[in-house]
Amino acid sequence: MDDYVSKPVKADELYRVIERQAVKSRKGSRMKKERSAPGSGDRIKDNEIFNETKALEVVDGDRDLLKEIIELFLGEHLNDVERLTQGVESGDAHTVERSAHSLKGSVASLGAKRAQEAAYRLERIGKEGRLGEAEAATAALKEELERLVEVLNGYLRDEGTAGM
Repeated sequence: MDDYVSKPVKADELYRVIERQAVKSRKGSRMKKERSAPGSGDRIKDNEIFNETKALEVVDGDRDLLKEIIELFLGEHLNDVERLTQGVESGDAHTVERSAHSLKGSVASLGAKRAQEAAYRLERIGKEGRLGEAEAATAALKEELERLVEVLNGYLRDEGTAGM
């Protein structure tokens, strides 16, 4: 056992542990590349929205765990977006920074490069107190998250029928 998350599981804590282990995993041995099912390349056309290979590396190839993480993200990401939006509206740079940082870690564990970059931009805006740029950057992040949610829902549907 390399790490643990105590119950009740909180999404932020889970994502931090996953991110920490992903860094360790990349430094250690690489997992063998898995062959995808025929036709699965058509399922996800843009690996920068959701990169299944990178997401599987984070969970050492455990597809069931990846599905659980995706379901957690889908259930929790709106809370982070709401906190972020409130931070922007109230001019609270610290809340913007923290919320964007949390989202950045969450989407990074999913191999969602575009959403990760958008969250990182917002994190920097919050850290540097440049809240005049936050509204446009928040809109860009929300757009990336909408794309990601759509792709992840499709992935879960496809994975659910893969065993049939």
